[in-house]
Amino acid sequence: MRRWAATSAWLVAGLAALSVGATGYVLWTQRHDALERAHHTVALHAAALEDTLTQTLHVVELTARTQAADGPPAQPAADVLLAAIRPLPFVRSLSLTDATGRVLVSSNPRNVGLRIDLEALYPVGHPEADVVRIGSPVQARDWSDRGVPAPDGVAPVPTFVPLGLPLIQGEQLRWIVVALNPDHFTAQAQRLFGPGTLQAMWLRYDGAPLWSTSTAGTAGGLPAEALTTLVGWTHQTIADTRTLASEHVHEALILGHRTSARYAATVVVWQPESAALQGWHRQARYAVWMLVPLLAALVALGTLLWRRGVALARQQRQLQLAASVFHHAQEAIVITDPHGTIVDANEAFTAITGYDRQEVLGRNTRLLSSGRQDRAFYQAMWAELIAHGRWSGEIWNRRKNGEVYAELLTISAVRDAQGRVQHYVGMFSDITRLKEHEQALQRIAHYDALTGLPNRVLLHDRLRQAMARTRRSQRKLAVVFLDLDGFKGINDRHGHAVGDQLLVQLAQRMQQALRGGDTLGRLGGDEFVAVLQDLDDHTASIPVLQRLLLAAATPVVVDGHTLQVTASLGLAFYPQHSDVDADQLLRQADQAMYQAKLSGKNRYHVFDAEHDAHLRSRHEMLEAIRQALHEGQFVLHYQPKVNMRDGTVLGFEALLRWQHPQRGLLGPAAFLRTVEEHPLGLELGRWVLAEAVRQVAHWKTQGLHTRVSVNLDAQQLQDHTLVHDLERVLADHPTVQPQDLCLEVLETTAVSDIQAVVEVIDACQRRGVTFALDDFGTGYSSLAYLRQLPAQELKIDQSFVRDMLEDPSDLAILQGVLALAWAFQRDVVAEGVETVEHGAMLLRLGCEWGQGWAIARPMPADEVPAWCARWRPPAAWTQVGRLATDEVPVVFAMAHHRQWMRAILAYLDGRLNTAPELDAARCTFGHWLDHLPAHHAWRGDGRLAHIQGLHQQVHDDAARLVALARAGTTPMADHPDRQALQAASDALIEALLQLTQHPVAPAPHQAHPAPPPPTTP
Repeated sequence: MRRWAATSAWLVAGLAALSVGATGYVLWTQRHDALERAHHTVALHAAALEDTLTQTLHVVELTARTQAADGPPAQPAADVLLAAIRPLPFVRSLSLTDATGRVLVSSNPRNVGLRIDLEALYPVGHPEADVVRIGSPVQARDWSDRGVPAPDGVAPVPTFVPLGLPLIQGEQLRWIVVALNPDHFTAQAQRLFGPGTLQAMWLRYDGAPLWSTSTAGTAGGLPAEALTTLVGWTHQTIADTRTLASEHVHEALILGHRTSARYAATVVVWQPESAALQGWHRQARYAVWMLVPLLAALVALGTLLWRRGVALARQQRQLQLAASVFHHAQEAIVITDPHGTIVDANEAFTAITGYDRQEVLGRNTRLLSSGRQDRAFYQAMWAELIAHGRWSGEIWNRRKNGEVYAELLTISAVRDAQGRVQHYVGMFSDITRLKEHEQALQRIAHYDALTGLPNRVLLHDRLRQAMARTRRSQRKLAVVFLDLDGFKGINDRHGHAVGDQLLVQLAQRMQQALRGGDTLGRLGGDEFVAVLQDLDDHTASIPVLQRLLLAAATPVVVDGHTLQVTASLGLAFYPQHSDVDADQLLRQADQAMYQAKLSGKNRYHVFDAEHDAHLRSRHEMLEAIRQALHEGQFVLHYQPKVNMRDGTVLGFEALLRWQHPQRGLLGPAAFLRTVEEHPLGLELGRWVLAEAVRQVAHWKTQGLHTRVSVNLDAQQLQDHTLVHDLERVLADHPTVQPQDLCLEVLETTAVSDIQAVVEVIDACQRRGVTFALDDFGTGYSSLAYLRQLPAQELKIDQSFVRDMLEDPSDLAILQGVLALAWAFQRDVVAEGVETVEHGAMLLRLGCEWGQGWAIARPMPADEVPAWCARWRPPAAWTQVGRLATDEVPVVFAMAHHRQWMRAILAYLDGRLNTAPELDAARCTFGHWLDHLPAHHAWRGDGRLAHIQGLHQQVHDDAARLVALARAGTTPMADHPDRQALQAASDALIEALLQLTQHPVAPAPHQAHPAPPPPTTP
């Protein structure tokens, strides 16, 4: 017994010692298990919250992206944005800003116009990066509430978290900015945590705290040093749990984090270690108080039982926690084996798919397939799952009732300790309504709400595609800009509702008028654009244009009213000689449409690309002229006006030339028409006037005293500063007298506004400046106008002088103009004296003043003095006399003969289809000869008979040549009879001249010589 007692005592003592040791070991193990449970709990909650956060942000991102459309940016209305966020309780506002952050439109109208600091959004990067940016929390309910303090006795102002998404639309940058409601996540966390000491926090990658369930602020009451340590942990691993104990925190914390793979955010869940061990402390005290005094056997037995119970309870709690998260999650969760066979599904899965849990257990996930994704899609998905253990994206599946729905799915692989895949966990949510909303927004962004036609955005896109196809196919494309005529009147009379119905019916008719591959779009109002593709040529569009005009003009009955409008169409073709883009093509068609309206409406007008190019060329020429004027590239050349009989130099006409650096010396025809009716013309005219007067002053210093004429155009005559400019120029050169300057104006300019011209001429003449009418005879040449115009000098237009030798009409006009000028006692200068013969004929007619190349070509100013020193008139001019009255018909007979000779030579050269009259008695010259009076002196001295013989010889030679030409057997260019014909003709002209030869009579004063009678043969 003693041995047994001792053994028992030792056994008791041993059991007591074993009990003490066992109790201590049990307490240590229980503490370790409590901490492990706490770590597992925060890890699970961090994962659950991170999944919820990522799903929420993705929904926000999808909603934001649906607000932007392809092509140029289309601004959604505020009600559209408000409708977009109405099903999203975690979004307070959705706003569209420009690149500077100014709010253009928002679901909260008070946000419009505010400026948002986009640079404060994280991650920082190039704004074109397609990444959701997260900003620091703002102490306000929305952007418009920033800086507004809460009234006394009212709860603090809530906060929101800014989100930003940059979008490139066409060539513009826009931002979608979202005010995220953190209260939603607080409620989610509280439902998940239940009552207890768990806290959660949301951090950005850069460590900025965004939200916390703690009332101590977004940082959750954690000091900055602790946050720094925490950020370092989150950057090391995607998900982990640790214990934070340092001098910066008053007690150790158990933290678990989970970093989002899609967004720049990390979810952190923590619990004070003391709270996690609170139950363990109570149980430890109980064990110490109750178990130590007990028998070692009971202690040992109780310890064993207690340890087993703890283990079972721990497993049960873990299972309950997992089951709670699994069954109560709002997202559907399905668990499969590595082959895709479903092993479990939660209630949300049943709610979304319609399949009960028991129906899907043991079946493959292929039962949900909708068939919209092809085999390649699933192969890519499984490849990513195998390679990375995770896949996320949108997918279309089919419910049990056959309805197809869209889901946002995330699949994660669950591996064992050896890394082998044990299960796949799929989490998804139904985003069908979001996709439908996105499609509706796409419809709004690309189609006209009234007519259903493509709007400006879609029309531009289709036009660019059609232009690309046209370039490849080498065919034609036409853009038709259509505007309704009279639509505004219908709107005003019947109201906009009737106008809208009219637009709808007309749009349908015009759509039916087009071909199958054509596009009709509405730009807005009553403006439409049609794109006609695959045209063989320009004429292929005419039937379509006619159908469009008919469709627009056909009456329409709306609410009992018979309404009718017409359409004006502008047409532009592509491709063109120069490269144009879609916007330029539309502008060209728009311009053509306005031309159609100006032409009377209800018609089409084709854009004139050449005219447009001419306008652009004119603009470039104007810039070149402006630059040339500033750089001194313009010069004046001077052509003399002389008395052809005695050689007196009457003055010089200043003629503008452009010394172009590349093209050389240019005459006025190359550039003056460009500056007509343009302010640059006035500037150029002032320069010519000043330069001409300066040159006269310079000649005076060289001993040359002469007058200079300067041409004025209509714009200068109408310029109210002309007289002032004239006075200023003369004042700058006091050696130049006003009589040294003559201003020339075109007759057509003078008679267009004769009263204003008379006032200008009077004002200048009062200051001593004379005037001349240039190109006289090309205007009205009215006696009344000539009587009113105080110009002393008339310049006969060179077109009459140039052809007077062989054109009786021009000769008659010239004689009439001379008679008119002499009747009004005006000086006459004949322009266009190109040959000595021209000058001689003018002198015979009594016109002694001339200007032309037979005298001198326009010359630079420095050559004028030398020319004046050597100038002498031709001897033929000094010897020719003025015609007597009965001699005037001779020069007309000469002109008729020269005209007949020109026609004969033209016929022989093939330039005229019909030969002139070959009968000598029936031509105009022969008619004149036959009708000379029988008693005429010429008939008695034999000269007339000689002329008649020469005339007959000319006609005989001409008849032979015409017969040969008609036979076509002999070349006419070098035929001997042709030289004989020309010699006979020259002899006839010389004989006629002999009829007018007489001693030179003293010339009367140029201002009022006795005019010869205007007689013609």
